[in-house]
Amino acid sequence: MFTAEYGFLKKVHKLIDILILVSSFILAYFLKKYFLPVFGYSGLAEAPSYYVVLAVLIIGCYCSFDFVGFYDSFRHNKIHKVLSNTFKGVVLGYSVMMIFLYIIKAGDISRIMLGLAFSFTFLALSLSKIAALFLLNNRNIRNVFQTNILIIGSKQQAAETIKAITENSTNPVNIIGCLDTDKNLIGKTIHENFKVTGLVSDYFEVLKTKAVDEVIFAMPPQLIENVKEYINYAEQVGVNIRFIPNWQIKQLMYKPETATTYFDQKIGIPTIVLSSKPQKEAGLFFKSLLDYIVSATMVIFISPLLLAIAAAVKMTSDGPVFFKQERSGLGGRKFQVLKFRTMVVDAESLRGKLMDANEVDGPVFKIAKDPRITKVGSFLRKTSLDELPQLINVLKGEMSLVGPRPPIPAEVEQYETWQRRRLSMKPGLTCIWQVSGRNNVDFKSWMKMDLAYIDKWSIWLDLKLLCLTIPTVLFGTGK
Repeated sequence: MFTAEYGFLKKVHKLIDILILVSSFILAYFLKKYFLPVFGYSGLAEAPSYYVVLAVLIIGCYCSFDFVGFYDSFRHNKIHKVLSNTFKGVVLGYSVMMIFLYIIKAGDISRIMLGLAFSFTFLALSLSKIAALFLLNNRNIRNVFQTNILIIGSKQQAAETIKAITENSTNPVNIIGCLDTDKNLIGKTIHENFKVTGLVSDYFEVLKTKAVDEVIFAMPPQLIENVKEYINYAEQVGVNIRFIPNWQIKQLMYKPETATTYFDQKIGIPTIVLSSKPQKEAGLFFKSLLDYIVSATMVIFISPLLLAIAAAVKMTSDGPVFFKQERSGLGGRKFQVLKFRTMVVDAESLRGKLMDANEVDGPVFKIAKDPRITKVGSFLRKTSLDELPQLINVLKGEMSLVGPRPPIPAEVEQYETWQRRRLSMKPGLTCIWQVSGRNNVDFKSWMKMDLAYIDKWSIWLDLKLLCLTIPTVLFGTGK
């Protein structure tokens, strides 16, 4: 995405490549010094210092990897192209090191050791690039992580913007449509297969019904009537807006209420961004890292508990072990949330008959003593154990450990505009609402809690909420 965590991701990508380089060098060093002598080969000389050799190699490869385009977008490339760039980068980096060794007249360096290090480095980097290429081209994974973009405009600036995005973006992108002020241009081709899909007046409906992450004004905003309403709506629902800076945005005299503005060029061209989402690059990256590490660890260690719950559900009531339900995730993306089944099989069809008993205001439906809940289901809900399968949703990238709970799409359709901003962060297993009484909190207060979480987000807040969730599970205060 073009969000903050993905700007930081490129730096992490470089760090991983350097760690692969260092690991390959150290492996070659130990093999040559301790393993090969067993088969009659000589060990390693004490001079020159291999620490110095490695330091020079790191500097050389760090520069060469950037030079050959290691970190340019390669998701549309073929494997042979990726392998070719990898080979060029490694050769160039090792060449810089060899030139340095020649200058300082280091004649005792082991050629076998360097050959092994080169081979290990090329092999490991190639495997990592192929894995990244596979992930970027996997449809399910790409749909979760790609940025959905709506373009406003259809002329040359729009064509150049689309070209910059498709050719220069290092992250998965999906241009969902282009809107213009002239109805006669609908269907007109802007660039390659991208066409005008509707009018600017369709803007509000598009943002309401589709998962849009960013809107790019590829035409002077001043040409759009009441453009401040368009900007304000995007700010309220948590959708980023990008402007090309040579359009004198100051003339709009727009003062955001919650959003911040910043300058970047992650889409390949300089833009001014208006965003009401957290922009803490390192923190958001570590949030994602924490999600994968903790959820994977938990799935492994609590697998006996998961099997026991599955057996209890199956043995005490008819129907499947798991309950799947469509929910709205980041930006309104639809996904299937997983839970242990806690109700009778035909629970959804019985919901209409129980609407008068709903105990929560707003579009949410909840009953403290829901007659559809099974005996085992009641215990699972009270302890929140029914939601443990959602760790799979976290591993798939659809959810986070901490974040606003994922709503049902029908509920989202009834949201007020300001409430839709809760979809601007990934839904989570727990959040402020989970540890604040749940059913004792009215709907608007619940929504405000979620927005407060987004506005005040930090990695420390996530850790605090995770800790507060533990007593909720242990003492069964969830409902």
